[in-house]
Formats: sequence, C-alpha cells, structure tokens
Amino acid sequence: MNHAALKAWAATLGIVLPDALLPDVAALLGAMHASARQLDSALTGPESGDDEPRT
Repeated sequence: MNHAALKAWAATLGIVLPDALLPDVAALLGAMHASARQLDSALTGPESGDDEPRT
C-alpha cells in the first residue's frame, strides 16, 4: 500500500497518521500480511494432489 493510500485508509478510521510514521506502519502491515499468509497456508494444509510422494 502506498503512503497516500495508507493515509487515506487511516483517515477512514479516524486516525491521523503523521508522515514520519508512514514507513514503519507500512512495514508493520506488510509483516502482518506475510504472517497471515503463512498462518493460512499452515491451517489449510497441502493443496489437493500435493500430498503425493515426490520422486
């Protein structure tokens, strides 16, 4: 998410996001998104057909 979109999103929540915090907030959201993808992958298990032994 670019900084302008991040500020606009925060404003819809009633949050004033100072420019100095934008890089840190963007990094935090990126890390949270990556963790959520990993958790989803762990919870959903292998895709259909992926449990076949590999040769």
